[in-house]
Parts: sequence; structure tokens; C-alpha cells
Amino acid sequence: MQRRPRFSARLIEGAVMEYGGWTNYETWAVFHRFTGEPASAANWNEKAARISEKFCSISAAAETTQFATFDASIVECEGKARDALANVLKDEALDNIEIESGLHRDLLVHALGRVNWHEVARHMLEGLE
Repeated sequence: MQRRPRFSARLIEGAVMEYGGWTNYETWAVFHRFTGEPASAANWNEKAARISEKFCSISAAAETTQFATFDASIVECEGKARDALANVLKDEALDNIEIESGLHRDLLVHALGRVNWHEVARHMLEGLE
């Protein structure tokens, strides 16, 4: 896993709003946990590619004949792929919490609730290009 950057979070009105260009530390940490090791990165690249293909295959987008609508369908398919991958990522993270109950589980679930799953998914899908 990659090391944490040597910069601090930016504070806005007393609340952490950004971490090194990411929404927050939790989002950055999740992205790097899923993509920081070669086996994990390969696994998530494959999942992201399958989801992208499902929603954004050229044949699916080409069903529309008008050029403007074609562009809109590309944007729509990217949004659907991002939503689907974000859900898969979140489910994977929450389903693999091995702590049954207690303070540690509560804190972990809270931290995962702060993750911007769409941002993680967007970065993964952009990595496919």
C-alpha cells in the first residue's frame, strides 16, 4: 500500500473538506487500499472494465442515431458505470468488516460512511482509459 502523503488536510470552517485533492482522508485511503497492491489493483481493474463494458459498450451507445443524443448517451453510460462500480466498492468494503460489534465496528462503519464512493469509482474508471 502506498504511504500517506506528507501534507495535511485543508480545513474549511473547522471541518475537514479535502485531503490532497481527494474529498477526504477516508476516500483517499479506500482508493489506495483497493489499488495499492498489484493483485488488488488487477482485481478491481477487471471489475471496473466489466462494469464499464456493460454500461458503455459501443454497441449499446450506438443504438442512438442522432449525434447529440449519442454524446448524451456516452455521458449517461459513464454515470451509470460510475454508480454501479461505486455500489460494488461500497458493498465489498462493508461486507468484509470482520468485527461483529462494538466500538471498533461502529468507528469503521462511520469512516466508510464518509467515503466518496463515486470519486473512488471515477478514478478507477479513468484508469482504464
